[in-house]
Amino acid sequence: MKSLSAFMKSAQQFQERLQEAQDSLAEKEFHGEAGGGLVRVTVDGRGDVKGVSIAPELADPAEIAVLEDLIVAACRAARGNAAKEAAETMQRAAGGIPMPPGFPMF
Repeated sequence: MKSLSAFMKSAQQFQERLQEAQDSLAEKEFHGEAGGGLVRVTVDGRGDVKGVSIAPELADPAEIAVLEDLIVAACRAARGNAAKEAAETMQRAAGGIPMPPGFPMF
């Protein structure tokens, strides 16, 4: 019975560390850019887009298709940066316990 109690306590501590790590990540901001910095996107640790900045020279209506592609690329870059840090943070919080494939990081 003692080992079950120790296991349950360990599992609870693990869950608390994971929650703290997720909360910490949610407060961080990550940036991605495309087109040499002409388009910039900011996301939070959950991957939610918080802001988009577009250089004035891209506002030409004839360049709308290019602008849309750059925004998509910048969003992907920012989300990738957030996902990378989330994976690293969650792995540290897990104390070296391998996380299962597909484990939600956000």
